[in-house]
Amino acid sequence: MFDNSFISEQGDADFWIGANRLLTPGIWGWIDGSPFTFTDWDKGQPNNVSGADCGSMTIPGGAWTANPCYNEKPFICSINVAPTPPQKKCPNNWSYFDKTGYCYFVGTNKTWGESEDYCLSQNSHLASIHSLDENSFVTNIIPFNPNNHECNMEQWVWIGLFTVTNKTDWRWIDGTPYNYSAWAPGRPAGYPICGVLWNGPSCKAPLETWADGLCGVVFGFYICKKLPS
Repeated sequence: MFDNSFISEQGDADFWIGANRLLTPGIWGWIDGSPFTFTDWDKGQPNNVSGADCGSMTIPGGAWTANPCYNEKPFICSINVAPTPPQKKCPNNWSYFDKTGYCYFVGTNKTWGESEDYCLSQNSHLASIHSLDENSFVTNIIPFNPNNHECNMEQWVWIGLFTVTNKTDWRWIDGTPYNYSAWAPGRPAGYPICGVLWNGPSCKAPLETWADGLCGVVFGFYICKKLPS
């Protein structure tokens, strides 16, 4: 009843609606196949005139009449609109990167293992990196001290890279494929072994490159990564 009243207010002349008896002769239904559970026929309608097989709404009033389908009238359409899914968000103090769809968190002053433990407590892992764009994004959200021109651990960043056995089989702690790398020249150097991102104009290496480091050393930063929720 609400739909009928609403629709009747949308026009200023009689117009076609989806009621018809073409699909099943003699039986009225909706053209979209939805249940024909409500009617608002005008008095004496629907008539039994041959060919009056399509329904229209009269204006004013909103009552329905049966008409020959070849008559020309205005018409009204309807579509099903899917509900908008709730927007997923990153927690406070996390940064969202639209090219990956992930959230990133920057923490400070931990070993590789301590960093991963904290990430796990936040339902995340140390960050895996799978493209140049992601590598640049991760680097750019790390706080940077332009006055620090030394190659020191205060500006190094733990990421989720590690190797277990032969020091060449590198893996990401979150289990994603090792399909991108950004090693600095001469790296990895075969140390026992976790991955670190060099941040800052130091260490005789290009910015945004990686090195291997001792997992038990405290570095200045670490970065966690997870999907928004």
